[in-house]
Amino acid sequence: MSVGRAVSEPMKIARNRQHRAFDCVVVGAGVNGLATARALGQAGARTALLEQFTLQHAFGSSHGDSRSVRHYPAPEWMALWREAEALWTQLEEEAEVSLLQRVGVFTHAGESRRDLEALVRLGVPAEAVDAGEARQRFGIHLPDGGESYFDPTSGFILAARACEALAESCMRHGVTIIEGAAVSRLKQSPEDVIVSTDRHGTFTADVAIVTAGAWAREFLAPLDVDLPVYVSRETVAYFGAPGAVEVPVIIDYTTADAVTGQGIYALPSPSLGLKVAAHHSGVRSGEVPQSREPDARVVERLTGWVSERLPHLAGAPIKSETCLYTVAADEEFLLSREGRVIVGSACSGHAFKFATATGQRLASLALR
Repeated sequence: MSVGRAVSEPMKIARNRQHRAFDCVVVGAGVNGLATARALGQAGARTALLEQFTLQHAFGSSHGDSRSVRHYPAPEWMALWREAEALWTQLEEEAEVSLLQRVGVFTHAGESRRDLEALVRLGVPAEAVDAGEARQRFGIHLPDGGESYFDPTSGFILAARACEALAESCMRHGVTIIEGAAVSRLKQSPEDVIVSTDRHGTFTADVAIVTAGAWAREFLAPLDVDLPVYVSRETVAYFGAPGAVEVPVIIDYTTADAVTGQGIYALPSPSLGLKVAAHHSGVRSGEVPQSREPDARVVERLTGWVSERLPHLAGAPIKSETCLYTVAADEEFLLSREGRVIVGSACSGHAFKFATATGQRLASLALR
């Protein structure tokens, strides 16, 4: 069921171009900005959400069909996911749309990882799966050794549909969404914060929340806020055929090395087939990468992995593309208040699933 208008259709625009007074201005309408603006709107705050491109553009970190949803063996991450999961379920009910797809997550790891035991202790009904069962049940061909397990309660979230549902919910709760509003300057004083844009004039507000992903550092630097993150351009490839891939989400930690990052992962992408990438394999930079070209070496590595692990999907990818990671130390999320500016860098390559929870926390920081 569709819950959103086409992204090219104009969003709600405030009338006065020269001076718009809001309680909160959110800069950046990726999934984190959308979730934050929605939480602010639900709390009754007069909120503007500014996006330099269009909603669901393909230049940042939130575009595409799907993102994995999995349980974490660390209690603090598990608690955050439980919080986010309940809020995603609320959004599903509000929008009358299915977002969480519980196809399960199959994990293959080396002998040194003991994640299965930790997950079971946290109440996750995960089960050990040997190589023969993995091939019979899922068509996954495993090498000898290691630990493999399957969690039937995880899966993926329909990312584009989730962003549509968040945008629609924002507007239902009175949020003003403005596309094509590139921010040129943030200026704060003891009384307010002024957000200047190239095409839509200036906005005054009690607080500004920066959820601009890879662009956040440049917005915050003039305010003497040093955001300790790097940006990388990650390559993604798609195999199989649209709507024809019936496998769980797959995480293969045994492929981790200096070239391929923390390991290869794969998940269904309904409109394209099987989405495959190597986590944290992109070249690191302090600035937003100018090139959007996929890395041919990574595509070759992903193609080889599919041939080895999922031979029924072997062959050249039907498409490859890039997205951006904005990464902090230990893949943490940086959520803080700096005067009248809220820092919302909930990124690090695994944040999409948590957006409803981090959005609530950023809204709480803004309204305190």
